[in-house]
Amino acid sequence: MNIKRKTIVTATVAATVLIGGGAAWAYYSWTNHSPVKVTTADAVEPTVAVLDDVRGLLPGQTRPVRIVIDNRNDFPVRVTKVAGGNPATGTCPAWAVRVTPATGAAYSTTLPRRSKTLLTVRIEMEKWADQKCAGKQLSVDLVTTTTPA
Repeated sequence: MNIKRKTIVTATVAATVLIGGGAAWAYYSWTNHSPVKVTTADAVEPTVAVLDDVRGLLPGQTRPVRIVIDNRNDFPVRVTKVAGGNPATGTCPAWAVRVTPATGAAYSTTLPRRSKTLLTVRIEMEKWADQKCAGKQLSVDLVTTTTPA
């Protein structure tokens, strides 16, 4: 056998082993899917309790109203908004009485897990409220927004 022919035979055998070995590797590779058990946390909406009623409000006046936000979750929540929502209802014009927009660090607070916080908002009667508001009872909408912290 000459050297050229020996080299070709050797190269052919080597290529066959390499390709055959690659085919064997491809035949013996596995992909495994394993289930992972996941249990999600219980999440409940924090409750808001209004502690005060406003009585005897006159045009141009503002009165404080205390609220308690109760986080019953096993994780902290952030209070991101405490403000007026829908207009006041009753016989008084909707624009006449409102929740004064809350400002300050107290209204961007984080409640630890299973805790409560006391906040104060203000109810305001516009100074140009007319006689339709005199001696009337109405309801003002308070909106609080919380998110997981």
